[in-house]
Amino acid sequence: KSIDPHLQEIRIEAYLKSGQTEKAGQDIETMQEKGVKDDVWINTKKEELLNVSTKLLQELKPLNELAASPKASDKTRIKAGRANLATGDNTKAIKNANNILDHNPKSSEAIALKVEALVAKGDTGLALDLLRQAQKAGVALQELELAPRTKAAVKSKLPEKQ
Repeated sequence: KSIDPHLQEIRIEAYLKSGQTEKAGQDIETMQEKGVKDDVWINTKKEELLNVSTKLLQELKPLNELAASPKASDKTRIKAGRANLATGDNTKAIKNANNILDHNPKSSEAIALKVEALVAKGDTGLALDLLRQAQKAGVALQELELAPRTKAAVKSKLPEKQ
């Protein structure tokens, strides 16, 4: 799929502002490979990406430490999980979700977080298994807040009954 370079440029800015460094990096690399932007622009964006990544990682460390505490709230674990997901650390995002699902297997936020991380890792099969288990347990799948890309990856493979 080809995307309009101007739209991709806007998307990169949005990714950088929202801390989605992995997605920003992928789009910058794509633009560089296609040669649609000059080296000065590419290098400037790579430097911005590095600065945003460094800042996020500095902020993420204490948040991960808080979330790892046995006394951490589910809200803290979700926040840490989403931050890890945004920075591409899907393994830590899954761990945050699992820490919630261990005591609250019907947590729609934790299920959504884990599904997002599994799909981002390329484990769509495991994501579908989790969704099927959640559905059997009575979780309303249509109420899960999933990114459009994740919905597209799993929607057609799930049973209609929700």
